[in-house]
Amino acid sequence: MSLSSQLTRSLNQATQVGDIPVTMLRLMFRLTMVVPRNLGTAKDDIYDFLLTHNIHDVHVKIVHYELCFQPSLFAIDPSHQAVEIYERAKSKLVEQLDANLSASWRVLCLFNVGRTEENAVPTVVVMVDPGTVVDFANIPEMGFSIGVKGERGGGTLGGFVTLSQNGITRKGILTNYHVVRPPSSADANLLLQADRLGSSILRPDETQVDVLYLADKDVKATLQDANNSIRSVEEDLERIRAEQEERRVAGARPSVRLKNTIESFENQIVEWKEKRQILQSMPVNLGKVLVSSGKSLVTNRIIDWAFIEATSDKVGRATDLTAGICNGTLAFCNWGKSDRTEEYVIVDKSTEQPGHTQSSFCAAGDSGSFIIDRHGKICGLLYGEMSGLCGPPGDQTMYIRPVRSGNVMRDIIHSIESRTTPRDSDGKPTGEPAILGLPE
Repeated sequence: MSLSSQLTRSLNQATQVGDIPVTMLRLMFRLTMVVPRNLGTAKDDIYDFLLTHNIHDVHVKIVHYELCFQPSLFAIDPSHQAVEIYERAKSKLVEQLDANLSASWRVLCLFNVGRTEENAVPTVVVMVDPGTVVDFANIPEMGFSIGVKGERGGGTLGGFVTLSQNGITRKGILTNYHVVRPPSSADANLLLQADRLGSSILRPDETQVDVLYLADKDVKATLQDANNSIRSVEEDLERIRAEQEERRVAGARPSVRLKNTIESFENQIVEWKEKRQILQSMPVNLGKVLVSSGKSLVTNRIIDWAFIEATSDKVGRATDLTAGICNGTLAFCNWGKSDRTEEYVIVDKSTEQPGHTQSSFCAAGDSGSFIIDRHGKICGLLYGEMSGLCGPPGDQTMYIRPVRSGNVMRDIIHSIESRTTPRDSDGKPTGEPAILGLPE
């Protein structure tokens, strides 16, 4: 039996999207399975695969069984701290729903959500009309990759914060300094100045570089993927058209199957070209570095932060949400030359993993991500990682990648206050420092 007929037999049960009956291929997976991080792309690839086997008009759904399948709504206690936060944010949430969903949304409410009441957590739930489609991909969010103009590398958009001073509140983003350091192609003296002094609200200069999202290397990689996809579909389209033409020359009737495939490929090319057009307009200017730490050491620990003032209210290489345990002792780090520091280390802690294995708490490009403690409070910024091979030889060898966080939030707050306090020529304070406002 061919793959095409096997899939067709497995798709014979229709489901409903709104009032329209459709054929749905639903793939369900559990937490222990290895799956692509970006399920949207995987869904598109499966859809394209079905088309190449002449299976049309099939919807594809990928479901994480533990997290997404039939979640239950449980009542939340009115005294829960999340209720107060939700009430403060509700008007803004309604504005976002009106702007993005128009008349298609029906209910906005805070519930405890989970598969069981014991594991349920406070969650903002939005109910919409069946079949509603909305794209939130162009709205910057925690986890987006960012970088500076002229530099190929980048890091992570850490999180949204405010910086208040003298009655002025600036909205922006907190991330690592080394993520938004002036590009390596900049003047050597400028780089030295940025590393030694950082950037200052009180001293506008060229160290306050423009920050872009997505990072240049991610835009180029995605654009290359789009070009490859267009080229591949165009080649398939040319082959199918040639086959249809051969039938016409031979006097045979046009194939309905080939006709449908041609139309499908033509639609795919149009969609990919629309995506490519969006990519060609990127990266987008996110804002400008307003104040930063430079390369600093405080009490023998690294201080590495930057505040980016956002240019728009709309304002990850995301590794998504990961969990870990902070090691009980500080790690003594030798950076070469004369740099020696002591840093916190967070080791991955995964459920349902054998005792001798370990996965990654972070990945390359995650610098600048918020670290949140067990109480939900922001306690630091991810600075970097340390990697090494350990374990028994052979198949059991594992690759360990704990996170090294040299940016404890209390140290960052003190550093910001120090760098934003106006001072006279003798170094005495002449005004109030800027106050960092963190998400609650």
